[in-house]
Amino acid sequence: MHANAFTYRALVVIGLLLFALPAHAATLSFTGASGTVGQTVSVSVLVSAQGGESLNGISARVNFPTDKLTLLSISKAGSIVTFWAEEPSFSNSAGTASLEGIVPNPGYSGQGGRVITFVFQVKAPGTATLSFGSASVLANDGRGTNVLTSAGPRTLSLASPVTPAVEPSVPVSKPKPVPMPKTEEVGQPDITDETATTSASVEPALSEVPTISTGVAREFSPFLILILAVIGLVALALAGAYGISRFLYGERMRRLAQGDVVHRSFGLLRKDLNAHLARLKRLPDSSLTKKEIDFIDQFEKDLADVESIVEKKLKTQK
Repeated sequence: MHANAFTYRALVVIGLLLFALPAHAATLSFTGASGTVGQTVSVSVLVSAQGGESLNGISARVNFPTDKLTLLSISKAGSIVTFWAEEPSFSNSAGTASLEGIVPNPGYSGQGGRVITFVFQVKAPGTATLSFGSASVLANDGRGTNVLTSAGPRTLSLASPVTPAVEPSVPVSKPKPVPMPKTEEVGQPDITDETATTSASVEPALSEVPTISTGVAREFSPFLILILAVIGLVALALAGAYGISRFLYGERMRRLAQGDVVHRSFGLLRKDLNAHLARLKRLPDSSLTKKEIDFIDQFEKDLADVESIVEKKLKTQK
């Protein structure tokens, strides 16, 4: 009888103890993928209720390695928490983040409910372990019973950035230049001794002709450039006339022809210059600046000086 009574009492005590223990539980966990240096990694905190437990309060303090990760932001998007007793916050210097939220009645019952999401940037390669420094999950039982039974860490694998392989450069051979076929110039007259002598005799006279700065002419209108071209044509005409007069008329007739050619050539030049100026003045939208007028006056003076020098040179050669 005494043995049976002791056994009965032991069974009653064990039954009371089992009844007093909580029948339900909850767990916290991390979810996240590996990452590469320089990229961002999202890590979420999940809660799961076991055995149909209803949860209405979650608080946690998360630790992360500051030498491997930098916490950029915390996202509440898609969270089961609808009221935050303490807004989520973090410190990169301490390597911690904290949160405290409430799920109003009837609470949360389910698996893998998202509580919060951390967005990290990977700083260095290696492994980074996230863990819960402290945490609690409260049951919706009117007494705020902490039913958290497990809060496991999460280790992320962090890789170095991949360096693209450099393909070896292939030397490019330069194409060999193709020789151009030689072309014969057509219509080039033969230079006789007479023509060479004429060019040599006229060259000293032209070397004494005053020169006009082409740098100043570039600042004027295009018609002044045309005038300079006419001067070149006149110089060629002088040389040609000199050679033709000597060839056709002989030494005596050459002296007479030289003076006449000089006067006619310079007269033709003055006539062309006056014609261009008159045409320019007739244009409705044309007007000469003071600089251009001064240039024309100086040009006419230089033209007279050139004619005088050429005449003197011809007289000394008679």
